[in-house]
Amino acid sequence: MADQEVKVEKKYETPDFQSNSHKKTPEVKTEERKVEKVIKGNVVKQKKALSKRISETFFDGDDSKSVGDYIIHDVLIPAAKDMIVDSVRGGIEMLIFGERRGRNTGRDKGKSYVSYSSYYK
Repeated sequence: MADQEVKVEKKYETPDFQSNSHKKTPEVKTEERKVEKVIKGNVVKQKKALSKRISETFFDGDDSKSVGDYIIHDVLIPAAKDMIVDSVRGGIEMLIFGERRGRNTGRDKGKSYVSYSSYYK
């Protein structure tokens, strides 16, 4: 029995895939709804007040929340902090020097003057 070879035939079947063509999809029929009038008379839509429109623009909704957060956290709070620091710095300068000095922003650091009218200086 060990000398005999056993032949087993394996038959592979291709799977039955569904078609992705739109030609074979059945059309779905939708029923149209009848819209009936609920109120009697004419409808008059009032304009919103200016303050309401402004508040809706900046403080309502998903995008406007991010705008409001940006204005508060990235503009108003840093400006308030700068104002407090400038007033304290100015008060200290007035105590020490008797007058308030201008703020040195460091704009002139690293700049050099190049005269193109002469070859050397």
